[in-house]
Amino acid sequence: MLAAALIVTACGAHARKPPPPAALPPLTQAFANPAIGASGPLPADWSAIKAPGFVQLRARDGNALIVIASSGKSRSASELVATWVATIRKTYTSVTLERAVRARLGGLPAHSQVVYGSNRRKVPLRILVAGASGKRVNYVLEAFTALHVPLHDLVEAQQTVYALRLTG
Repeated sequence: MLAAALIVTACGAHARKPPPPAALPPLTQAFANPAIGASGPLPADWSAIKAPGFVQLRARDGNALIVIASSGKSRSASELVATWVATIRKTYTSVTLERAVRARLGGLPAHSQVVYGSNRRKVPLRILVAGASGKRVNYVLEAFTALHVPLHDLVEAQQTVYALRLTG
């Protein structure tokens, strides 16, 4: 009898509705590094540091970091990802891999993996490693977030990666 009352209560008119989806944070500024052919919008509180061969995108609070580098055409996207993942395996502890489902990065064909591991301070991290193949140049992207980062910060990082444009 109690089980029936719980089912009726949970399914009845007084059942709670799920919360509405969170609004996506606006991407109100932009970055561009023409030397490597990378550009895109950024959240308001992010910064971009351009350097020869790469650009670093960072959330002000330090909860997310994205690095995009050009690599020439010497290696394929899958070789780039394998090389960077091997480096992560040597640098971080408790590393596990999960294949990412996204097949494009910045408008280019891509290969990617999601890596989980802990840094030297034992902070659990989620790292997206992606390689993209352009006509003239290949790219590698690493996006770092702490595993327990606030959802808002993770969404901002994901939006930044999805909005990325690569023209190599």
